[in-house]
Amino acid sequence: VRPIRLWVSDDIPYNKLHAMGYGSTAFAQAPTNILTELELSIVPLLQCNQVLPSDSGVPEGVLDSQICAKDYERNRDTCQGDSGGPLQLNLMRKNRKHFRYYLIGMTSYGEFCRSAYPGVYTRVSSYIEWITSVVWPEQYDSYFPEQLQ
Repeated sequence: VRPIRLWVSDDIPYNKLHAMGYGSTAFAQAPTNILTELELSIVPLLQCNQVLPSDSGVPEGVLDSQICAKDYERNRDTCQGDSGGPLQLNLMRKNRKHFRYYLIGMTSYGEFCRSAYPGVYTRVSSYIEWITSVVWPEQYDSYFPEQLQ
């Protein structure tokens, strides 16, 4: 277990992200006892909204505060039991010996588990201000002084 940094920018200049969890490895199956990790690619929001079925229970579609991602090679996705788990960016440090881990999103929902549809993740950068106000309330005023007016 290691600490993870919060990604504060809406821009994600990297395409490969990692999702992990102990959820099911197939739709409607029991969860696993083994931590499963997937390498996923970002799917642009416009494309995501075009490919997700209109009956997905989200009539407004995928929002700017969300990220779509999928495994293009093996059609894998997070599954039941993975919700709330990390969608992270693993960046190699300059010394090329260790990674820095950044929390980009949290698993939200998807269509089945091993399908051609992308999964949808809550974008952490959309909630940085709220996270700061809850986790570090005494420092919130110095991070976001414009909110005091």
